[in-house]
Amino acid sequence: MPLKTMRTDSCDLCRSSNREIVAQRGRNHCRIAVCRCCGLFFASPGLEASELEAFYREAFTGDAGSNIRSQTGLPATKKIRSEEKRVQRWALPKVLQQVTPKGLRILDLRARSGALSQALVNLGAEVVSVDPFPANLNYARQIRRLLHTQLVPTTEIHLLNDFEEASFDAITVLTIHLLSHLLSPRVFLQNAWRVLKPGGTILLMEKDVLRPNRNPARPTPFSSGIAHQFHLTEQTLSLYLQAAGFEVRHCHLDPDLATGQNQVIYAVAKKPEQPPAAPANLFHAAKQNIPHFLRQCHRIESFWYWYAFRGHLRHRKNKLFRKIQSA
Repeated sequence: MPLKTMRTDSCDLCRSSNREIVAQRGRNHCRIAVCRCCGLFFASPGLEASELEAFYREAFTGDAGSNIRSQTGLPATKKIRSEEKRVQRWALPKVLQQVTPKGLRILDLRARSGALSQALVNLGAEVVSVDPFPANLNYARQIRRLLHTQLVPTTEIHLLNDFEEASFDAITVLTIHLLSHLLSPRVFLQNAWRVLKPGGTILLMEKDVLRPNRNPARPTPFSSGIAHQFHLTEQTLSLYLQAAGFEVRHCHLDPDLATGQNQVIYAVAKKPEQPPAAPANLFHAAKQNIPHFLRQCHRIESFWYWYAFRGHLRHRKNKLFRKIQSA
């Protein structure tokens, strides 16, 4: 399917046009640039919203629900069980460390089949579950009996159009990474700020492009599919949250979760009770790290199999540790 390009070439995070190309367009990624002011890796230029939405509708296979093209189908049971295990082992404990769900109104974004949403409802929360794939929401409604579900295309999630100001106590984005797929993470976080109540919490997971895990079949750090318009790091995720006005409580690699491609960043941020002053020199320190980012990209490409082997060892160790814990 031919892919057209769109938008400006300025950085979504800091709005600078000072960038350097780090990867030419390939079969599994767009042309990628790094912003020389904040360190964000992004598609340069990005894809048209209409073309990106057509890709999600017709060709995207990165989700159990996306594989079901009919409006009435359900995701495969095996995939559902995998989602439920991750929710019980990782996502739900993360939420419970930060909030007590009973009586709260929670927005669960990219809820998939609703495993996390159901767990939170069972603990007394009112949960609105949002997903772009009908099959996922079919399962959430028909099998999990969730009452508040909403179908929103991936290319529109960043707008949060259907939700009123200060209407949620918490936002969870923990069942799959989301920001990399959005047309604008900056606009999404501004709108997340808008719909959260003062003192509300947002919990996020995202892949760290500079922390490869155990998949040796990718020629560059960015070969994770054209759906990824942005490639985040610990630093740029934290900057995104701060630029939107959040107080960042946690933003670090999580030792208990990783994908086959990358290690995972876990972030928790609060909306302050009072609007904060605009942070001064927010991107100054990040600018000093750009040469390090470029060297890291080169090292990953040059020693990809070493990174993959190290990731395999880490994966086996974590799997063994979980088996010992459950015994």
